[in-house]
Amino acid sequence: MPELLVTSPGSVQVSNLYPVSVDSEEFETQLGDFERELRSRQVRGVLADRLATLVSGYPGDFLSGHYHDWIEPERDRIRDRYQGALVELIQLYKSRSQYDVALRFAATLVKQEPIREDI
Repeated sequence: MPELLVTSPGSVQVSNLYPVSVDSEEFETQLGDFERELRSRQVRGVLADRLATLVSGYPGDFLSGHYHDWIEPERDRIRDRYQGALVELIQLYKSRSQYDVALRFAATLVKQEPIREDI
């Protein structure tokens, strides 16, 4: 059986023989795919439900509960993308006059960023 970990003097990594899934990477990949599709379509409202599903699957802060110099910028970047998706989702539902749904996602955003004045 092949070794799980591959080591070198400066690193330890999982062997590429084993599939590894990272929730934050999956979230960002799906969000990037969605954003590209959104820019290429004329009918934006059709995509609102897809984005709602994607946003609802947000895994939470990257490495929550851990601190290291490299973690904070990555955590902030992923959180900013998530919040941008929430803003886009709010606008999509408002454009469809689904204010109750837009308000639900706005409440999610305000709960995460209570001092954000634009929301």
